[in-house]
Amino acid sequence: MAKSSRKGGLFFLFIIVILVIGYATNPSEEKFRLFFKEEIIKIADHEDNVVSENLLKIFSGTISNHQEIEQTDYYIFSVYKIDLSESHLVYIGAFNHFYKISD
Repeated sequence: MAKSSRKGGLFFLFIIVILVIGYATNPSEEKFRLFFKEEIIKIADHEDNVVSENLLKIFSGTISNHQEIEQTDYYIFSVYKIDLSESHLVYIGAFNHFYKISD
């Protein structure tokens, strides 16, 4: 019986540690804007049209800074939604990383 309660206690401690790390590493909207700027630059690098590529690179900061971003903070992770004219992007921010979950 003691082994079972010890395993339960360790599991509970593990969950608490993961939650604390998640809370401490939940990225801010400012970090997301920097990440989104880098994503725009990556997209520009793959453009076939040189003019489009250069325009995206030049305006990537303006686009990422002025783009309407809806952040929902769940304390251990955040959801970021961006409405573009042709699509709606959704990202999850957790553990200082961003993961695209829909276009």
